[in-house]
Amino acid sequence: MLAVPLLWLTACVIGRSARPTSNEAARGPSTAAVTGAPVVPEAVPAPENDTPSYTKPGMFWVLGYWHWDGVRHVWQRGHWEPTKP
Repeated sequence: MLAVPLLWLTACVIGRSARPTSNEAARGPSTAAVTGAPVVPEAVPAPENDTPSYTKPGMFWVLGYWHWDGVRHVWQRGHWEPTKP
């Protein structure tokens, strides 16, 4: 009966149980560094028309843009910013 809880606790361990030794640390990472550009499986969609039909005194409109979140493109809506004097 005691073996089941002990077995369950051993399954909770993730990663190394101790810090790397100074020799391991001096050798650096055990895998090659990742190189190249990120791969985006689809083209960026056409920009959405989010330009407001009105103006705000002392403000200017910053256009929205498509942002890649690692899975898909997500539209980041435009917004108003104050003009610099």
